[in-house]
Amino acid sequence: MIHRDQLVAACDHQLRAAEFKDFTINGLQIAGHEQVKRIMTGVTACQALLDEAVAWQADMVLVHHGYFWKNEPVAITGMKQRRLKRCLIMILACWRITCPWMRMQRWGITRNWPDALAGK
Repeated sequence: MIHRDQLVAACDHQLRAAEFKDFTINGLQIAGHEQVKRIMTGVTACQALLDEAVAWQADMVLVHHGYFWKNEPVAITGMKQRRLKRCLIMILACWRITCPWMRMQRWGITRNWPDALAGK
């Protein structure tokens, strides 16, 4: 188990998230539980991934495509409302990255994240 903020700091540092300007927030988008035991990774924080994460009892999802995109409507309705509601009700954290993830060879959707975070 790891504290969410410690995990977020490790991800932000390893992927140098602050160095990239993107169309949305790189890093933690939804706080979720403070203690993280299980993490599910995926490409998009879609409803199916969130439902699987909840069924699998994940505490956090690490995704390539998250939420709060520039130029999208700010109103939380429809699909966005359903997805955010799922995260908030189940206290599921969402951390997303785009540019740094694509740039770095040692990271990727199929990479063993615990080993990568440990520098292996």
